Parts: sequence; C-alpha cells; structure tokens
Amino acid sequence: MVVDDLKSKAITPIYLLTDHTGFYERYGWEFLCLVQGNDEPEMSRMYIHR
Repeated sequence: MVVDDLKSKAITPIYLLTDHTGFYERYGWEFLCLVQGNDEPEMSRMYIHR
C-alpha cells in the first residue's frame, strides 16, 4: 500500500533499511547494499523499489 501511494505521487525510487532477508524480495524490492548507521554496531540491508 505504501509503495502504491508513493508511486502515485511520483516518488521513486523508494529505499528501505531492514535486517530481514528474503522477505521483501517477494514484493518487488531489490537488495542494493549493506549500510551502517551512525553509532550502529551492525550492518543493515538497504533495498530499492523502482
């Protein structure tokens, strides 16, 4: 629902940070890279939805 709403407002691409693997790929998200936030000990997965 969020992806459709943002696309209807011409907001693309959309980025997502998460620690989940294998879930978002089922819904059209593409793994982009690993990122690390300020003061965060672990890396997170960044996804893109075009």
